[in-house]
Amino acid sequence: MDVLIKALLLAHVSAGFTSLGLFFIPMFARKGSKLHNTVGRFYTYGMWGVVVTAILLCGIRFAQGQQVMALFLGFLALLTSRPLYFGVAILKNKQKVSDRLRLIDNLLSGALTVFSPILLGFGFGAFGLEGHPLLIVFGALGMLITVPDLIGKLRGAKPKEYNWLEEHIGGMLVSAIAAFTAFFAFGGRKIFGDMSGSLEIVVWIAPTIIGVAVIRYYKWRIRSGRKVA
Repeated sequence: MDVLIKALLLAHVSAGFTSLGLFFIPMFARKGSKLHNTVGRFYTYGMWGVVVTAILLCGIRFAQGQQVMALFLGFLALLTSRPLYFGVAILKNKQKVSDRLRLIDNLLSGALTVFSPILLGFGFGAFGLEGHPLLIVFGALGMLITVPDLIGKLRGAKPKEYNWLEEHIGGMLVSAIAAFTAFFAFGGRKIFGDMSGSLEIVVWIAPTIIGVAVIRYYKWRIRSGRKVA
């Protein structure tokens, strides 16, 4: 079992590091270019590797009684898979969203909406499990992604104007936000050393702040008719 865990952990970390390294190439490359498409495809493969290994490690950690780690890995897989799936599938649905895409996205989004506050509760120790800041960070991140959409649906807001490029960029950037947050919240300690206090909080929320700003920037360029580099 130890050998299996080490192998999965190695694959998980390797896929994560590779994806985070590749991410900046399609982000800054000309959209639609061969470089953007090719490297973006490998970024997607790497991120799916992160998702699959996180699910497997989640099951193993849960069986070993390591609930905090199991919750973190399971939620990481869910948080990453939804925007990753949507961001890629939208490329085959440029004219309009297919019923299949809408169904899968609604299922993933619904699961994220339900489990985000639950994870946040676990983080604060509300369900008998000892609280952990890692669960608070990811529960809050999940709610930040899902709550605005949920509020809009409850208010009966009109569907926003469909733009496949905007949806694609948004989905891929959200998947990167989840990956970078996980890196700084978990793996970053092993590289940069132990962080504490306000510095740790800043590092954990920085990917979300930067990522949301970049998403808004791209949406502004698209909606104003400017060329997206």
